[in-house]
Amino acid sequence: MISETRTKFTSWLKSPRNAVIAGVSALAIVSVGTMSAFALTGTPTDTKTAQNSVTTAESTENLQNTASDSQNAAPATTAPTETAPSTTNTTTHTNTAPATTPQAPAAPVAPTYSDSYPAEWKNGCDAIDTWGMTTCQSSSYAAFKVNEAFGNMPKWGYTGQGDVSHWVANANAANIPVGTTPKLHSVGISGNFSAFVEAVNNDGTIDVSYYNWQYNKAFGYKTSIPASTYSNYIYFGN
Repeated sequence: MISETRTKFTSWLKSPRNAVIAGVSALAIVSVGTMSAFALTGTPTDTKTAQNSVTTAESTENLQNTASDSQNAAPATTAPTETAPSTTNTTTHTNTAPATTPQAPAAPVAPTYSDSYPAEWKNGCDAIDTWGMTTCQSSSYAAFKVNEAFGNMPKWGYTGQGDVSHWVANANAANIPVGTTPKLHSVGISGNFSAFVEAVNNDGTIDVSYYNWQYNKAFGYKTSIPASTYSNYIYFGN
Protein backbone atom coordinates (compact mmCIF):
# COMPACT_ATOMS: atom_id res chain seq x y z
CA MET A 1 0.00 0.00 0.00
CA ILE A 2 2.81 2.38 0.98
CA SER A 3 4.79 1.58 -2.21
CA GLU A 4 1.83 2.24 -4.37
CA THR A 5 1.14 5.58 -2.75
CA ARG A 6 4.89 6.58 -3.11
CA THR A 7 4.77 5.65 -6.81
CA LYS A 8 1.72 7.77 -7.42
CA PHE A 9 3.24 10.75 -5.58
CA THR A 10 6.43 10.53 -7.57
CA SER A 11 4.50 10.50 -10.87
CA TRP A 12 2.52 13.45 -9.70
CA LEU A 13 5.61 15.42 -8.67
CA LYS A 14 7.16 15.05 -12.15
CA SER A 15 4.68 17.53 -13.44
CA PRO A 16 6.14 21.12 -13.33
CA ARG A 17 2.96 22.57 -12.06
CA ASN A 18 2.72 20.00 -9.33
CA ALA A 19 6.42 20.59 -8.35
CA VAL A 20 5.70 24.28 -7.79
CA ILE A 21 2.70 23.45 -5.67
CA ALA A 22 4.79 21.02 -3.66
CA GLY A 23 7.54 23.66 -3.07
CA VAL A 24 5.02 26.24 -1.96
CA SER A 25 3.46 23.73 0.35
CA ALA A 26 6.84 22.83 1.86
CA LEU A 27 7.65 26.50 2.39
CA ALA A 28 4.31 27.01 4.10
CA ILE A 29 5.00 24.04 6.38
CA VAL A 30 8.44 25.50 7.32
CA SER A 31 6.95 28.94 8.00
CA VAL A 32 4.29 27.41 10.18
CA GLY A 33 7.01 25.54 12.11
CA THR A 34 9.03 28.74 12.60
CA MET A 35 6.00 30.68 13.75
CA SER A 36 5.19 27.87 16.15
CA ALA A 37 8.72 27.96 17.61
CA PHE A 38 8.50 31.77 18.04
CA ALA A 39 5.13 31.42 19.73
CA LEU A 40 6.56 28.87 22.17
CA THR A 41 9.97 30.56 23.03
CA GLY A 42 9.41 34.22 22.12
CA THR A 43 12.78 34.20 20.28
CA PRO A 44 12.85 34.11 16.51
CA THR A 45 15.10 31.59 15.00
CA ASP A 46 17.57 33.52 12.82
CA THR A 47 20.26 31.65 10.98
CA LYS A 48 22.45 34.78 10.73
CA THR A 49 22.11 35.39 14.46
CA ALA A 50 23.21 31.85 15.13
CA GLN A 51 26.22 32.33 12.89
CA ASN A 52 27.07 35.57 14.70
CA SER A 53 26.80 33.75 18.01
CA VAL A 54 29.28 31.18 16.80
CA THR A 55 31.56 33.96 15.65
CA THR A 56 31.23 35.79 18.98
CA ALA A 57 32.06 32.62 20.86
CA GLU A 58 35.12 32.10 18.69
CA SER A 59 36.20 35.74 19.29
CA THR A 60 35.81 35.33 23.04
CA GLU A 61 37.89 32.16 22.95
CA ASN A 62 40.51 33.98 20.86
CA LEU A 63 40.63 36.88 23.40
CA GLN A 64 41.07 34.40 26.24
CA ASN A 65 43.85 32.68 24.35
CA THR A 66 45.48 36.05 23.65
CA ALA A 67 45.34 36.99 27.36
CA SER A 68 46.81 33.62 28.28
CA ASP A 69 49.61 34.11 25.75
CA SER A 70 50.29 37.54 27.22
CA GLN A 71 50.60 36.10 30.71
CA ASN A 72 52.91 33.31 29.57
CA ALA A 73 55.09 35.64 27.53
CA ALA A 74 58.42 36.62 29.16
CA PRO A 75 58.23 40.08 30.75
CA ALA A 76 59.78 42.78 28.65
CA THR A 77 63.17 43.89 29.95
CA THR A 78 63.72 47.60 30.00
CA ALA A 79 67.35 48.65 30.28
CA PRO A 80 67.86 51.14 33.12
CA THR A 81 68.61 54.61 32.00
CA GLU A 82 71.90 55.93 33.41
CA THR A 83 72.12 59.61 34.05
CA ALA A 84 75.57 61.12 33.83
CA PRO A 85 76.56 62.93 37.03
CA SER A 86 76.37 66.65 36.84
CA THR A 87 79.75 68.32 36.49
CA THR A 88 78.42 71.58 37.82
CA ASN A 89 79.00 72.06 41.53
CA THR A 90 76.18 74.19 42.75
CA THR A 91 77.57 74.38 46.29
CA THR A 92 80.62 76.48 46.93
CA HIS A 93 82.65 75.57 50.00
CA THR A 94 84.91 78.21 51.40
CA ASN A 95 87.65 76.94 53.67
CA THR A 96 88.17 79.59 56.23
CA ALA A 97 90.88 79.04 58.79
CA PRO A 98 89.59 79.57 62.29
CA ALA A 99 90.64 82.80 63.78
CA THR A 100 93.45 82.29 66.23
CA THR A 101 94.60 84.65 68.87
CA PRO A 102 98.36 85.04 68.73
CA GLN A 103 99.97 83.92 71.92
CA ALA A 104 103.03 85.41 73.43
CA PRO A 105 106.03 83.10 73.25
CA ALA A 106 106.62 81.20 76.44
CA ALA A 107 109.40 82.53 78.56
CA PRO A 108 112.45 80.26 78.44
CA VAL A 109 112.89 78.10 81.46
CA ALA A 110 116.34 78.25 82.98
CA PRO A 111 117.93 74.82 83.45
CA THR A 112 118.44 73.46 86.92
CA TYR A 113 121.74 71.89 87.88
CA SER A 114 122.05 69.63 90.89
CA ASP A 115 124.84 69.36 93.42
CA SER A 116 126.67 66.06 92.97
CA TYR A 117 129.63 66.97 95.19
CA PRO A 118 130.26 64.10 97.69
CA ALA A 119 128.31 64.45 100.93
CA GLU A 120 131.35 63.70 103.13
CA TRP A 121 133.19 66.61 101.57
CA LYS A 122 130.37 69.15 101.61
CA ASN A 123 129.64 68.21 105.22
CA GLY A 124 133.32 68.24 106.19
CA CYS A 125 134.72 71.35 104.61
CA ASP A 126 138.39 72.36 104.89
CA ALA A 127 139.54 68.75 104.58
CA ILE A 128 141.77 67.43 101.77
CA ASP A 129 140.14 65.75 98.81
CA THR A 130 141.45 63.02 96.48
CA TRP A 131 143.52 65.51 94.42
CA GLY A 132 145.12 67.38 97.30
CA MET A 133 142.64 70.28 97.21
CA THR A 134 140.81 71.80 100.18
CA THR A 135 137.21 70.62 100.30
CA CYS A 136 134.32 73.07 99.70
CA GLN A 137 136.64 75.30 97.66
CA SER A 138 136.10 76.11 93.96
CA SER A 139 139.27 74.18 93.07
CA SER A 140 138.09 70.99 94.87
CA TYR A 141 134.64 71.18 93.20
CA ALA A 142 136.17 71.77 89.71
CA ALA A 143 138.59 68.85 90.20
CA PHE A 144 135.66 66.59 91.21
CA LYS A 145 133.57 67.61 88.16
CA VAL A 146 136.49 67.04 85.74
CA ASN A 147 137.02 63.56 87.17
CA GLU A 148 133.26 62.89 87.03
CA ALA A 149 133.11 63.89 83.33
CA PHE A 150 136.32 62.37 82.02
CA GLY A 151 137.52 59.93 84.72
CA ASN A 152 140.87 61.64 85.20
CA MET A 153 142.09 64.71 87.09
CA PRO A 154 145.72 65.53 87.85
CA LYS A 155 146.66 65.62 91.57
CA TRP A 156 147.91 69.18 91.48
CA GLY A 157 147.20 69.91 95.12
CA TYR A 158 149.86 67.57 96.37
CA THR A 159 152.52 69.46 94.41
CA GLY A 160 151.76 72.72 96.16
CA GLN A 161 150.17 74.06 93.00
CA GLY A 162 146.55 73.29 93.87
CA ASP A 163 145.40 76.88 94.13
CA VAL A 164 143.33 77.87 91.05
CA SER A 165 145.70 80.74 90.31
CA HIS A 166 148.26 78.03 89.30
CA TRP A 167 146.00 75.91 87.10
CA VAL A 168 146.71 77.54 83.73
CA ALA A 169 150.45 77.07 84.26
CA ASN A 170 149.88 73.51 85.44
CA ALA A 171 147.84 72.76 82.30
CA ASN A 172 150.48 74.20 79.99
CA ALA A 173 153.11 72.08 81.72
CA ALA A 174 150.96 68.94 81.34
CA ASN A 175 150.15 69.69 77.67
CA ILE A 176 146.47 70.16 78.50
CA PRO A 177 144.89 72.61 75.99
CA VAL A 178 144.01 76.09 77.23
CA GLY A 179 142.00 78.75 75.37
CA THR A 180 139.70 81.73 75.69
CA THR A 181 136.64 80.08 74.10
CA PRO A 182 134.41 78.00 76.37
CA LYS A 183 133.70 74.35 75.58
CA LEU A 184 131.35 71.91 77.20
CA HIS A 185 132.83 70.55 80.46
CA SER A 186 135.83 72.83 80.35
CA VAL A 187 136.91 74.75 83.47
CA GLY A 188 136.74 78.53 83.47
CA ILE A 189 139.47 80.37 85.37
CA SER A 190 139.14 83.91 86.70
CA GLY A 191 141.87 84.92 89.18
CA ASN A 192 141.77 82.33 91.96
CA PHE A 193 138.20 81.24 91.25
CA SER A 194 137.13 78.34 88.99
CA ALA A 195 133.76 77.16 87.56
CA PHE A 196 132.70 74.11 85.62
CA VAL A 197 131.03 74.76 82.23
CA GLU A 198 127.70 72.90 82.16
CA ALA A 199 126.47 74.19 78.78
CA VAL A 200 127.47 76.46 75.89
CA ASN A 201 124.33 78.18 74.55
CA ASN A 202 123.51 79.13 70.97
CA ASP A 203 123.85 82.81 71.75
CA GLY A 204 127.43 82.36 73.03
CA THR A 205 126.54 82.53 76.70
CA ILE A 206 127.40 79.74 79.12
CA ASP A 207 125.92 77.94 82.12
CA VAL A 208 128.32 77.14 84.98
CA SER A 209 128.23 75.42 88.37
CA TYR A 210 130.67 76.02 91.24
CA TYR A 211 131.39 75.99 94.97
CA ASN A 212 132.37 78.72 97.41
CA TRP A 213 131.09 81.78 95.51
CA GLN A 214 131.84 84.74 97.71
CA TYR A 215 133.40 82.34 100.25
CA ASN A 216 130.11 80.71 101.25
CA LYS A 217 131.51 77.14 100.89
CA ALA A 218 128.24 76.09 99.18
CA PHE A 219 127.06 74.91 95.80
CA GLY A 220 125.71 77.32 93.22
CA TYR A 221 125.17 77.80 89.47
CA LYS A 222 124.53 80.57 86.94
CA THR A 223 122.91 80.41 83.51
CA SER A 224 123.37 82.45 80.35
CA ILE A 225 126.34 84.46 81.58
CA PRO A 226 128.84 86.03 79.17
CA ALA A 227 131.70 83.78 78.09
CA SER A 228 134.06 86.68 78.89
CA THR A 229 133.33 86.19 82.60
CA TYR A 230 136.36 83.87 82.63
CA SER A 231 139.65 84.84 81.05
CA ASN A 232 140.82 81.28 80.32
CA TYR A 233 139.30 77.85 79.80
CA ILE A 234 141.13 74.58 80.40
CA TYR A 235 140.00 71.69 78.15
CA PHE A 236 140.69 68.62 80.27
CA GLY A 237 138.77 66.31 77.98
CA ASN A 238 140.93 67.02 74.90
